[in-house]
Amino acid sequence: MQVYNIPIDADKKENTRHGDISLPMAIYETDPKKNILGFVNWHWHEELQFMRVLKGSVKVRLNTTEFLLNTGDGAFINTGVLHTIKSASETECLYLCLDVNPAILGGFSGSLLEQSCVRPYLRDPDFTCELLPHSDPENRGMLDLLTEIDTLYHSDLPRRALDLQISLLQLWRQLLDHHYGEQSEPAVFRKDANEDRIKAMLTLIHTGYPEKLTLEDFSAAAHLSRSECCRFFKQHVGMTIFDYLTSCRLEQSIRALAESDDSVSTIAMNCGFGSSSYYIGCFKKKTGMTPLAWRKKNAKP
Repeated sequence: MQVYNIPIDADKKENTRHGDISLPMAIYETDPKKNILGFVNWHWHEELQFMRVLKGSVKVRLNTTEFLLNTGDGAFINTGVLHTIKSASETECLYLCLDVNPAILGGFSGSLLEQSCVRPYLRDPDFTCELLPHSDPENRGMLDLLTEIDTLYHSDLPRRALDLQISLLQLWRQLLDHHYGEQSEPAVFRKDANEDRIKAMLTLIHTGYPEKLTLEDFSAAAHLSRSECCRFFKQHVGMTIFDYLTSCRLEQSIRALAESDDSVSTIAMNCGFGSSSYYIGCFKKKTGMTPLAWRKKNAKP
């Protein structure tokens, strides 16, 4: 089931619960246009993510890398990797998304399987993502496995859990073979200073959005000059610092409109907008309607 308003904490970690302790995974269809901002905002999660485009095309961005997935294509995104997903189609866009807790693959904590075949690959800086274009015959086995896992997940077969475990392990094995080939070991983990800078700036936005934030604040958080700070953020996130800040404030305001009875002026003030008129203008530009019209349209019965 698609989540239209993804809960993200101050560190940009997605807090959606995928499955439960008995089966910590979920697979569902997603239309990025149906999210409250019209796209899946920057986030990361502990789960491994596999995706396959069912209709249209999507753009996926990870730091400075952006790639296009067309109908039939797939991709893998590793745990802890910041990413955002947008529709690249004017028509309907839909992709299948599989989120898997690595614990499913490794079994019990400390097992040989976990230590040798799962954990080392979760932090390999050269294994942040893997593109799986449908045009490459080598990828079709993995893409077909995604479809098989989707069918199993939504079935009531008596050995469903066992079949899911087997299929997930097959998918993981094929993915490792595809990426590493004859190489048996992942690269040595290197701390990514650029990712730390981006996460620090995003954390500042998502904790400080109600207040007035200046370029000096971002410069200090990233340990960069003001001009380099602006260039660095746009290079990695794909928009300016203050455009992103406005999007964050709008996202928070939409939650407030949906979850509270606060007035538009109160929401504008609490979300960091200088005035209610400026807030209404930004909101209408993003959604095509006023905050009150949005609240009325989306009011719970």
